[in-house]
Amino acid sequence: MHVELLKMQFTYDDDTVRKIMRSMDLMPTCYWTRSGKFSSYRGEQGKVAKNIVREKYVIKQKKSFKFVVEQPYDVLTTDVTQINILGTKLYLSAVIDMYSKEVLAFDIRNSPNAAQVIACLDQLKEVLPEDVTPVLHSDQGTLYQLDGYQNKLKEIGLSQSMSRKGNCLDNAPMESFFSLAKREFIWRKNFKSVEEFKQAFAKYISRFNNVRISRKSKGLTP
Repeated sequence: MHVELLKMQFTYDDDTVRKIMRSMDLMPTCYWTRSGKFSSYRGEQGKVAKNIVREKYVIKQKKSFKFVVEQPYDVLTTDVTQINILGTKLYLSAVIDMYSKEVLAFDIRNSPNAAQVIACLDQLKEVLPEDVTPVLHSDQGTLYQLDGYQNKLKEIGLSQSMSRKGNCLDNAPMESFFSLAKREFIWRKNFKSVEEFKQAFAKYISRFNNVRISRKSKGLTP
């Protein structure tokens, strides 16, 4: 809200905007937490890639760390999360750009499997510029250790990076997107069917990439 007002040349500070919103009973309702974590880790069942992101794109600070990605398509991140729609468990796989936070690919299925994560890579291949060779980061989930997945990465020209077991912070941008999508859209809507949800989610992603502004991106869209 504050960023939108600045664009309209209203120069109120954050605190003033909050006070005005409270006086009008206009308070955000999406910032709450809810369970729904999913892990595909089943031990080492294939090749575990080294953590390129931690080695090359992270600066350690006193009590935390900072990602340093300087341009689009340098580092991408991917993961799978579980969601529940009308009592049906669905699994959302997505790939985002760590620099722009743009959602480059996503796939929703009734079960997480190799076909799903490879489908995301096929989508990714269609949108990546020809002259880029990104790093694609994930956790050590079994799906990302499979030969078929890793061969597809090589085919597209992607370098694979994996978090160390028990350290998911390297994949924080992906977790942040999933959390936001659930709080901002999935948990706030009532859907009549799973198919309606899938269609609505595709529209949400389009809006997320092209319309929704973010303070982290200085009031711009991904």
